[in-house]
Amino acid sequence: MVFAPAAANAATVGTSSSSLLRSLLQNPSAIRSKLGAQQLHAQLLKAPRTPSSALDHHAVVLSVYANLGLARDAALAFAYLPYRSTLCWKAIIRCSTAHGLFVQSVSLFLRMRREANSAAGQQHVLPSVLKACTMLGNLRLGESIHGYAVRLGLGLDLYVGNALMNMYCKLHESEGKLFDGMPHRDSLRREEMVMRRMDFTERL
Repeated sequence: MVFAPAAANAATVGTSSSSLLRSLLQNPSAIRSKLGAQQLHAQLLKAPRTPSSALDHHAVVLSVYANLGLARDAALAFAYLPYRSTLCWKAIIRCSTAHGLFVQSVSLFLRMRREANSAAGQQHVLPSVLKACTMLGNLRLGESIHGYAVRLGLGLDLYVGNALMNMYCKLHESEGKLFDGMPHRDSLRREEMVMRRMDFTERL
């Protein structure tokens, strides 16, 4: 009985920490400092592992680091993950592209293709990789990823299609055949394509 109060206090602290962790994970935008991001990360590392959700929580941590401009911290956190879900790959690749680390973004994508157990969810990753190819001016690599997207059945995905249109436009390639094969074609998208072509013509 002597140890009952201590046990009760420990349980209270544990419940408090668990509640704080849940609160931060549910509202990650409330974290606005490097210290806050590190505290979230530390709380997550100390929390009991739950296989069904822990990996998604790690993706939240990566996104928090990315949103704060802490690309290096995100990369370090990613490097120490024992297993990487598609959401984690998505978070680190988007972070790399958003912070101008285009070579790293492409490199991570190639690693993901080798290590991932399935191609599920890659429609959320491809737009960031295609943007990296665009910024690198690497059309050949972009075309290779386009072919990969087609093989996955993602060639007509709206977000992947938009990223492909941007890449081909900015790299001075015709996008007419891509546009003709895309669903949801409308006058606004056609006008956007025409305006981009006019813009590139003026630059030449």
